[in-house]
Amino acid sequence: MSNSHISNALGSPTPPRQAAALFITLFFPILALLTFFARMWSRLRITQCWALDDWLMVPPAICSIIMTPFFYLYMKLGYFGWRQEDVPVDYDPSPGLFYFYIAQIFYNPILAFVKCSVLVFILHIGRRRKGVPLMVYSVIALTALQAISVFFGVLLQCLPISANWDSALRPTAKCIDPSFHVTISSFTVLTDLMVLALPFYVFLGLQVGRGTKIAVLCCFASGAVVTAVSIARIDSLVRLFYFPSGDPFYDIKITYSIVEPNLAIATACAPALRPLLKHYLPRVFGSLKSSGAYGNSSMHTRNKSSHANSAFPLEPYARKEFKRDGHQELASIASSQEDINSKV
Repeated sequence: MSNSHISNALGSPTPPRQAAALFITLFFPILALLTFFARMWSRLRITQCWALDDWLMVPPAICSIIMTPFFYLYMKLGYFGWRQEDVPVDYDPSPGLFYFYIAQIFYNPILAFVKCSVLVFILHIGRRRKGVPLMVYSVIALTALQAISVFFGVLLQCLPISANWDSALRPTAKCIDPSFHVTISSFTVLTDLMVLALPFYVFLGLQVGRGTKIAVLCCFASGAVVTAVSIARIDSLVRLFYFPSGDPFYDIKITYSIVEPNLAIATACAPALRPLLKHYLPRVFGSLKSSGAYGNSSMHTRNKSSHANSAFPLEPYARKEFKRDGHQELASIASSQEDINSKV
């Protein structure tokens, strides 16, 4: 990799299409981190409780921070958004491919941890419904196995590893077939659909009001947007590997790979933000006291002992009466506490 080639690429002008790709590359990670930190503030300062599903969102945030600059460099050094005829004749793809290889390593862990966080949240609310724990643990195990296998598959997709970015080594290197990427992406969509289906099974059977069901299911249904992006990404991979276009530089659909994981973080954090919004915007989202994000005293007295260990205590932030339980999880999303039946 020549330093002069890297300097020339970084110092080159940015055409409008590449500027759009770079904007997307930065916008969605920033959105993901803002929603994650808002979730942290909501849990630590408003509801004053931090549970396993919150811990599971920490690795995706860290991976997003690490992945973004490498993906940005790949977009810039790869001349994405340029017309092929405008790309310098001495263009060297190796520097961009090196950064892309690093970015790939952090892509799948983000999706895996986000799914596990959502599944733990679902389990926390619907664990009393028959069959829910088994289904949730099964999908978590499936997601974990996929994450581990894909991690090593990406890490060792070419041997020697340097063949991932050094085209001179490709003829003699042993690399996996491009169908690997299409297959694992398709499997990701399958697990996405499983995670999306679980909330409907859990909440439609709960003894709660219609308003609460709609509010909760709408929050979880927002994850369908991530699945739609995943499907669009698969389509772009198929076209890239099997039906390549005449101009490989002008196409910026590669940005799906940065949009998908960061959008997953943002949508997974959305249900936890309602207490925060109700606290700072009570006229719009209703006051915390009236809507029961903290819950009434009788409810917390009734559930305090049975759920005392359901969340990680944050001293000196946590108070025993603020321990999260299934009632509180629903109340933090729903519009009114009265809409929630004691049979949850």
